[in-house]
Amino acid sequence: MKVELLADIRAVYIRQGMDRLSSMDLCNFLVLLEERPWGTWKHGKPLTPVQLARLLHLFNISSRNLRLETGVVKGYCLEDFDDAFERYIPSPFPDPTTSNRYTATTRAQSGDNTLFQSATEGACSVSENGLNPAPRAACSVVADRNGVSEAEETIDEDTDAH
Repeated sequence: MKVELLADIRAVYIRQGMDRLSSMDLCNFLVLLEERPWGTWKHGKPLTPVQLARLLHLFNISSRNLRLETGVVKGYCLEDFDDAFERYIPSPFPDPTTSNRYTATTRAQSGDNTLFQSATEGACSVSENGLNPAPRAACSVVADRNGVSEAEETIDEDTDAH
């Protein structure tokens, strides 16, 4: 439940396009999320800023004084959640600087050609048009050993023999 709270908070910040929100505004936005427990959090009543603070304390996140257009209020900056988001919530956007290949199928030293290449097209083989689409299902690719010409194999064999 607590990780769901983090995911919902991240969604609120993304939707609002803001980097800081008062505790009250954050609670109000959470309560508006459909089919989420925040609108009936305790005995059918909405999540309050005090309850939110208690839940976030488990992640070492505390409210702070924020200067907003309405004055100084208690609230949270998006950066306050960075560590918790990184630890508990998968990134919605893959990091383009990291490889999608498993380290067991690539050479250890950078700059070398990989030992294996993807034998499947595209990044995912999960059907989104089937009877039971699985849009959040894990995707995988098939690794296929890169082709090695006979000349390269002969050179490798000759050097190994010496």
